[in-house]
Amino acid sequence: MRGEARAGLVHLPLILLAPALLIAPACGKKGSDSTVKTARDHSKKAQNHGKKDRTAAKKPETAGAAAADPAKGSESIDPAASTSATADEIMGERRNRKPAIIGGCAESCATPAKLVGLLFEGFTARDRVDKLRGLFDWSMLEVDGDKKGDRWALMWADLRQRSKRDDEIHAWLKGWASWVDRIEDKHALVAARMNGIGLQPLPGRNDVVAIVFKHPRLRDDATEQSWRLLATRRGYEWLISRIDHAPSKRPLRNVPRGSESANRI
Repeated sequence: MRGEARAGLVHLPLILLAPALLIAPACGKKGSDSTVKTARDHSKKAQNHGKKDRTAAKKPETAGAAAADPAKGSESIDPAASTSATADEIMGERRNRKPAIIGGCAESCATPAKLVGLLFEGFTARDRVDKLRGLFDWSMLEVDGDKKGDRWALMWADLRQRSKRDDEIHAWLKGWASWVDRIEDKHALVAARMNGIGLQPLPGRNDVVAIVFKHPRLRDDATEQSWRLLATRRGYEWLISRIDHAPSKRPLRNVPRGSESANRI
């Protein structure tokens, strides 16, 4: 009995499973095809999402954003992302702006003697103002006690006043240098250049030198026969910082300080 029952238990599943085995081939192919198709669809969707993600990741680089490069350890920036319109406007303003007058003759006036030589070249030049303009320290200039440099330094600090400042400097320099046109004997200027110049160092100072100039006789002249100019060192150049047309009445006081050594401002 137990053997029969055991045998029945053994054969019963096979009998029950037989219809399933017969049915499986008929529907298994269709089920497997649909399963494969569904898997392929999911794979394509995943690939499409991956492409979209990679495209989105590249867009900031195209737009000019900084993208970190782990291989190089630095950032790359697209120059096309710069605000070219703003840069063009800035450069346009610079091109339209007049050159500022700040003085300076660089290595051509590296010594007081060279400065004197440039002064006389400027006095006799046709473009007199242009030749002389770089020989003055316009932020320190004092003429007969009038501290013109203080005013011009303040105007330099204000961008709106720089054009007016340059016009004032040009007008003053043109008027001051016109003394050459009042020389009674034109040949006397050459003689004054050869024999009328003296350089006087100031005691204990190596940043300033007094230039004593015995000028030729002038028409309608109310100044003294000799003028005194102070040349002050600014870096590696010497520039005129003070003019006294009556030095006997104006003792040297509050002498401006310049650079104590060359190449130092």
